[in-house]
Amino acid sequence: MQRPGGEPFFNNLSEVRDMHRAANLQHPTSVAFPTGVDVRWEAEVRVQWNERERVAEEQELIYEVSWISEIGVWRRFLRSRRKVQ
Repeated sequence: MQRPGGEPFFNNLSEVRDMHRAANLQHPTSVAFPTGVDVRWEAEVRVQWNERERVAEEQELIYEVSWISEIGVWRRFLRSRRKVQ
């Protein structure tokens, strides 16, 4: 796979492993939000493609939505995803 300029996204497999490790670090779940932060959860059910099973399936997506007052924007972060039975 290559970037638009023609150079590869990753130079070698160790870069991919390092990125995977960095993305999967466990963070403490007791993060303190500043007072006055508006946090809520949103759920969506949508059809997603499952590449492993090569099938389209309904999945429930849970998002954490919060207002970041320091920069004046809403943040929407996917917290969990599961197959709808």
